[in-house]
Amino acid sequence: MLILDEPTNDLDIPTLNALEDFLVDLDVCLLIVSHDRFFMDKICTKLLVFEGEGRVKEWVGSYTDLRDKQKAESERPRAEKVEREVRETATEAPLRKKLTYAERLELERIDKQMPDLEARKEQLLQLMATGTGDHHQMMEHSIELERAVKELDRMTDRWLELSERAGQ
Repeated sequence: MLILDEPTNDLDIPTLNALEDFLVDLDVCLLIVSHDRFFMDKICTKLLVFEGEGRVKEWVGSYTDLRDKQKAESERPRAEKVEREVRETATEAPLRKKLTYAERLELERIDKQMPDLEARKEQLLQLMATGTGDHHQMMEHSIELERAVKELDRMTDRWLELSERAGQ
């Protein structure tokens, strides 16, 4: 039996490679204490994992495999919690299918306002394309166009939401 305590400390790369090759070819039981996980992955086939409170668990495989398993186990409860919350939310708050009276009125108002807003947008684009007027007017047209486009986008999103719920 060979006991090694931090055998990779203060070794250069060629010496470390020589030590790894020597230990792999050696046909004895090794007890290695090391912080060097790459060294442990190359040399060790079994680990003694100290879990605290006097518990020691035997792990067959590499240190990297052990860390991957521990990471997956620590993430599993979080993933299960998120999945449970999504299920609970879906069952607690089903989407309303019918529109309220106020929403129907809003949908009708949007239906009437959108064509006017689109016409104003086109008008502003044409005014800006002609290039007539001074830079101050062009700036005002540009600002008004930006507002019209934002309002049109907002109305379109709301119209889609309401019309989907109304089944149109």
